[in-house]
Amino acid sequence: IGECVLYVWAECLREFLQKLATVEAAAKHVAELVISEEKASDSNNSSSMNSPSKGVDVPCPDIKSGELIIDRKSVFQPHLARVTQVQQVPVVLSRLKESRKIATATHNIYAYRIKLQNNVMAQDCEDDGETRAGSRMLHLMDVLGVENVLVVVTRWYGGVHLGPDRFKHINTATRAIIDECGLLDQHEDKDKEKKHKKRNDKQK
Repeated sequence: IGECVLYVWAECLREFLQKLATVEAAAKHVAELVISEEKASDSNNSSSMNSPSKGVDVPCPDIKSGELIIDRKSVFQPHLARVTQVQQVPVVLSRLKESRKIATATHNIYAYRIKLQNNVMAQDCEDDGETRAGSRMLHLMDVLGVENVLVVVTRWYGGVHLGPDRFKHINTATRAIIDECGLLDQHEDKDKEKKHKKRNDKQK
């Protein structure tokens, strides 16, 4: 009888120790997960602090959409927003893409030129799959001398290849929306002022 009792107690003790080891292992695993999550949280907080644009509300400027250009079932439409900081560019793009029609377009090509406080010109462009279209837009905007402007040209492909004509339509749409917003007149006025100043300087 004594041996049976000892055997039962030994079995109970063994089961208890096994359960204890399992519980300790589980507790250790949970602790490791908590520590890992805390490190990830600290890393995210540090990144947020080091990034000035995080957590800062950037206002979306007004967006003007221009007339459609249609050629062989392809449709082009320009959009323009007056921007004063680079952070506004993705905000404008997101606002435009709230329209399902624009979001599902074949291409949303854009270019922007923003004059910063130190007189440095921040400028960039995006082809969105329409090779070299963005750089052509940016070059046109540079030639026209427009500043603090983002232009987006949306293209819906109609199934017929347009060849070089597609670039002509993209630039035409870009120039048209700039003119429609009165920015082309401002550039021409600046040119007149420069010519007038040069003329006066020569007379002196």
